[in-house]
Amino acid sequence: MEIQKKAFETIRFQLAVGTALQLQIEGFKSRFNTTLIGLVRDEFLIVDAPQLDMFVGEPKHFTAGAQVTVRCVSAGSVWGFKSQLTRVISTPTQLLVVKAPSEIENCSIREQKRINCMLPCRITVDSSTKSGVLDDLSEGGCRFSVRTSEDDPFSPEPGSELKLECQFPGMEGDQVLSGCIRHVDTDVNRCNLGIQFSDIDENIKKRIAQYVASVAV
Repeated sequence: MEIQKKAFETIRFQLAVGTALQLQIEGFKSRFNTTLIGLVRDEFLIVDAPQLDMFVGEPKHFTAGAQVTVRCVSAGSVWGFKSQLTRVISTPTQLLVVKAPSEIENCSIREQKRINCMLPCRITVDSSTKSGVLDDLSEGGCRFSVRTSEDDPFSPEPGSELKLECQFPGMEGDQVLSGCIRHVDTDVNRCNLGIQFSDIDENIKKRIAQYVASVAV
């Protein structure tokens, strides 16, 4: 896979609050999984501080000035950059402030062209059926998004098999596809599933390819 260097501006517009990040911080052996809390344009990233008491044998405090490597997956690419931990906030909640870089590295992990969309659909997994939308789509898979709540939680396990029903442009009626959940992202009111299609009908695959090609820039 080819690694390219790009301006941070390239990914800043793709980073939404709640984006999963991985941090590698100077002085720690572990890599920490966390989430993006906010951005200050071209200056700082604000991230949720990992709970260090979960990591046996590691130091118990983060230190301002430490070097940090940040990685994330966005828009079908792995993005990464080296920066500095500029501040550790302890109240009213624990946060880390990371200096925004001028340059990042990008490596595409997507083999097929993918488009953003908003197609209503239903999935059935583990005997549970949920109605939501397809946020993006390619010949090989899609991202499904559904609203959740404390009274109606939903977070299936990666690797789970599912059935997806959706009316694709140019095709009459709902089409039924099978697939496998490759990753799961959740927050307080939404669950996003990365789905890989399996045993897809050739006619459906062709229609999806035509639709993707017609919409993609």
